[in-house]
Amino acid sequence: MKKVKHWLISLLCIATLFIATPALADRIAKKSPDYPVIVENLNALLTIKADPQQTEYTPEILTQEISRLEFQKYVLETSEDWGICRNETGKNLAIYARNPKKGTPTSIFYLGNGQETDDNWDCEGVYIPNDAKVASLELPSGQPSVVRILDGANLTINANPDTGELSLDVPSALLEVVDPTDTTLTIPNVTQADVDAQTPNAPID
Repeated sequence: MKKVKHWLISLLCIATLFIATPALADRIAKKSPDYPVIVENLNALLTIKADPQQTEYTPEILTQEISRLEFQKYVLETSEDWGICRNETGKNLAIYARNPKKGTPTSIFYLGNGQETDDNWDCEGVYIPNDAKVASLELPSGQPSVVRILDGANLTINANPDTGELSLDVPSALLEVVDPTDTTLTIPNVTQADVDAQTPNAPID
């Protein structure tokens, strides 16, 4: 009987090693500059919600914003990798990435079809050429755009084989269209053909 008990305990320990998340794994929440901002904004909205006199938001918008921030907070607290981008468009993809460990600034790179960014790098956003369209996102027609992704998001970009329209396979809560006046990013005004003419140079696994 003792042998059976020891065997069951050993089996349980082995199963725990395979199922449980490593306790020493760092979460992106500890490193991401997004996390404290999200927590601060979430706490502010929760304070507003608790005030019976609040008139700044409709109940629907307040609930929607709180849910969005709670989801972002959850992603950051459960993800171990920085933003990861995978290109399944059949063409080159321009992305913005940086190496947090080396402190390199955000730069534009070209990710080849079927490639995925190195998980030691942070894929911060996707460049949308001036002649491209993205499903479910309202972008200015005929102008280039950048869609930023939240730290910890694992994004795959696909393209409709009939229309060429791009689709980003993460919830909209993890995406943000960058303001065109944002001066922190270089946003070239080029077409998809110009992007396709580049040699892929993005850091990949």
